[in-house]
Amino acid sequence: KKLEGEYQNNVVRFFSSYLDVGPNFNPRMGFVLRRGRRIASNDFEWRIRQNADSSLGKWIRDILPTVETEYVTLSDGRTESKQISLPFSVEFQDGSIFAVRHTRQFERLVRPFSLPFDVRVPASDYRYEGWVTSFTSDKSKPISGSVAYSHSEFYDGILRAWTYGAIFRAGYRLRATLDVDREHITLPRGEFTTNLVGSHIDYAFSPKLYLNTFFQYNNETDSISSNIRLRYIH
Repeated sequence: KKLEGEYQNNVVRFFSSYLDVGPNFNPRMGFVLRRGRRIASNDFEWRIRQNADSSLGKWIRDILPTVETEYVTLSDGRTESKQISLPFSVEFQDGSIFAVRHTRQFERLVRPFSLPFDVRVPASDYRYEGWVTSFTSDKSKPISGSVAYSHSEFYDGILRAWTYGAIFRAGYRLRATLDVDREHITLPRGEFTTNLVGSHIDYAFSPKLYLNTFFQYNNETDSISSNIRLRYIH
């Protein structure tokens, strides 16, 4: 069963949801990540609109402090994970966005599992926190981009991640994107680096004929994958 509600106006937004997935749930009518869980989530956002005539409003459109929480329990009542995140973003008058997020998290692993490159994580209770900082330029421009850096505790180790993105548009016909994700994880049982590079290229020959392509490189599997689709509407 699932319950959710939302309230929103020009200043605040509040969203709350509760999901109860029984241990014997059969997901024939939908996909669920985990069975036998109760998940409660809450989001609160405060939009501080700046006066365009003020000294600050000449540069900044909105300031958005936010609080996000999630609490997950197992079917026997034990806590599996809980998280509180404090995103803070600034939307500038030119459409660009600067954001920073601080997260504190608890996670209970009831069984060990393996990360890429056969690095094992033992079953235990883990508490960690981390930061993410990002900047995104005005996406309405012909060329735009984004960059993000995160540094956080990761189980009993450290995770550092860099993300880069670029978007190129040439009229209404061509749109191309390039995304690069790099993560370096250090744990007592080993360390490794993952690289994921992806690119979308979309081209409209006419209002009825479209070409969509996607290419991706993954260093974990040392493979290149692609998906090419030509769509015609008649």
